[in-house]
Amino acid sequence: MKKALLTLCIITFSFSVLSQSVKFGIESGLNLSNLVETESGQSSSGSTLTGYQMGVFADVGLGDWSLKPGLLYSTKGGRNDVAGTIANNGSSYAYTGTEQLNFNYVEVPVNLLYHFHVVIGKIFLGGGPYVAIGTSGTDALSTTAINNSVTAFNSTSTPVTFGSAVGDFKKIDYGINLTGGLSLKSGLLFGVGYSTGLANLANDGSTLRNNVIRFSVGFTFL
Repeated sequence: MKKALLTLCIITFSFSVLSQSVKFGIESGLNLSNLVETESGQSSSGSTLTGYQMGVFADVGLGDWSLKPGLLYSTKGGRNDVAGTIANNGSSYAYTGTEQLNFNYVEVPVNLLYHFHVVIGKIFLGGGPYVAIGTSGTDALSTTAINNSVTAFNSTSTPVTFGSAVGDFKKIDYGINLTGGLSLKSGLLFGVGYSTGLANLANDGSTLRNNVIRFSVGFTFL
């Protein structure tokens, strides 16, 4: 993790030395995230979870190119259907429900962008890596069970534990961003992006990765 952050800092510093301009800005927006799970060779993704992102960025320009490192607080996760059988007092009954995992991260994206000049500003396209550190999260489980025509509802919510034990989740997430948008001459900008996680968040033998579609609004200080 330290080596990755150091590399990103070196790249940003090198680009800034050669740059024609350095600008700073703020941005926030909507995250539509899900978790892609692979187990026994089978991949599945659950329902989309709505979250958010907010933070600051620098835009280090060199002609039509720029390097955009940022520091974001970003929420990710997903919702999956669950089903099984519970044994109770010598009998068993089926249950169904949903499990919702919420992860909160401090994230450092570094995107390389190319800018196309238009009348009202610039259209930008690009991408790059990100590294994120998990700070907190919740695991919420809601189930419905039926036994002898009696319906029972149960709902629990527990904090996510980051660690290396089975049942814990890995603290470090990393992956690749693709992004694009419009930057107006006034400094206002609109962006859309997609992030695919490369890190396996699970410790139980399965594979669990973050995927996020992002919509953002920001402002660059000229």
